[in-house]
Amino acid sequence: MANTLNSSEADLGKHLPILGSEPLEMSSVLRPLLVVLVPLVGLAALHLFLPVVASLLMESAELDPSAFGWIAGAAGLGSVWLYMANHCVTPALGPLGSLRAGVLIAVAGGLLIITATLPAMVVGAVLLGFGYATSTPASSQILVDHTPKQNWSTLFSVRQAGVPIGGIIAGGLGGWSITHLGWRPAFVVMCLLCLCLALPLVLAPRHYNTTQPLQPFRIGALFALSNFQRPFRAMSLAPGLVRLALACTGFAMVQSACFSFFVIYLHAGLGYGLALAGTLFAVLQAASVAGRIGLGYLADRIGSPRPVLMVLAGCSAG
Repeated sequence: MANTLNSSEADLGKHLPILGSEPLEMSSVLRPLLVVLVPLVGLAALHLFLPVVASLLMESAELDPSAFGWIAGAAGLGSVWLYMANHCVTPALGPLGSLRAGVLIAVAGGLLIITATLPAMVVGAVLLGFGYATSTPASSQILVDHTPKQNWSTLFSVRQAGVPIGGIIAGGLGGWSITHLGWRPAFVVMCLLCLCLALPLVLAPRHYNTTQPLQPFRIGALFALSNFQRPFRAMSLAPGLVRLALACTGFAMVQSACFSFFVIYLHAGLGYGLALAGTLFAVLQAASVAGRIGLGYLADRIGSPRPVLMVLAGCSAG
């Protein structure tokens, strides 16, 4: 009888891991995804609220609407600065530390922009772009370290869908807030939302930040001239990376121009109300959510993202 019981327990023990493996695997994928996705939504909402409020921002600063190009360019410069200097940011602070710092820097930039004085707006836009950009390398490291490789295309697409989800919030909630509260209180609301959505970074497992050994942080390294040389050296080491970088630059130029001036054109050029212009901006972002997730899944099924990118390039040019 005892032998029978032992045999039954052994058989049951063989099956228990199989019965529990699916939920365990799902949890191990969802946790790191949510840790990077939720804060990204907040950062993107704050970052993309800038073009939603652009026409009123320029009006308060007594500048022509076209001058917003300088503010949008400053935000882009901040992002480029982070990408070039990231070798001394994420490896030193860890991915969680980098994302936490990015949220605080982005919010500080947003509060500077609210002053509606040109020097403060430029500095604030640089900080906003810098803080927002931390989401890409830091969240990528968390996903690479803690999710299965065969799911990367889908997971990275879902992660990047956080950007247009943030855009939906910026256009929908942001447009409504501007209409009912005024543009400055609405900007504060978006800053607070960004801080609230950063909560997963506080609750995330500590080992997410220490998978790779941390390096000493030196603030002077952020301003080193060698930062401008590193990306070009890196591109020369990987075959095909130069072509990929050029292709991505083309996509980024079209997207940035469209996003930066979409609401300004509707509001200042066509006379649309900001609530309606913000809603249309949210619709534009919603289409991006479906596109990012659906096309990422398609790239996984095809086995290569290149055909998908070629079709998208043609659509963007059209």
